[in-house]
Amino acid sequence: MNTDSISRLRALLDGYYAGETSESDELELQRLLADASLPSEFEPDRRMVSAMSLLSPSDGFEKRLSDRIDLLAAEETRRQRLSRHFNVRLMMRVAASLIVAVGVGVSVFFYKPDYGSDLSPEEAYLQTEYALAVFADALNKGCDGIRLTESQPDEGVQKALASIGIIMEGNDIVENDKTI
Repeated sequence: MNTDSISRLRALLDGYYAGETSESDELELQRLLADASLPSEFEPDRRMVSAMSLLSPSDGFEKRLSDRIDLLAAEETRRQRLSRHFNVRLMMRVAASLIVAVGVGVSVFFYKPDYGSDLSPEEAYLQTEYALAVFADALNKGCDGIRLTESQPDEGVQKALASIGIIMEGNDIVENDKTI
């Protein structure tokens, strides 16, 4: 093999490994690698190119590949549209949240309740005294009820059991020939 053929072989191998060869370049490469006077340094390249030539794409491979690329491109376009739609919806949600937050903040910040009273100190004292008297009366009635229950434990227990029986079974409990 002469030096021109070897330099051409190296150029074809560089293009082959870079994926830049045409069919005619690959046929020329196979012819050069099949030469009997091929230097031994090109033996691994010869085995690689011959093995790769055995792997040819099946019929319709280019069409299937092209269809798949078109499908992926269409899906990417759809995803981009959805992404833009999602971004618009997300921005609208954020804007609505900000409006609500600002509204709540403004209403809390600027709302100043009137803590004052129109009553004079004497009137306020009388109303407080009245409220405490009502509370004391209610507390006394509760304490009287407790004392009454303590003095008649059986009657209170019977009434409680009767109430529970009515609630649970819908039946009346009879005590001493009386329906409770």
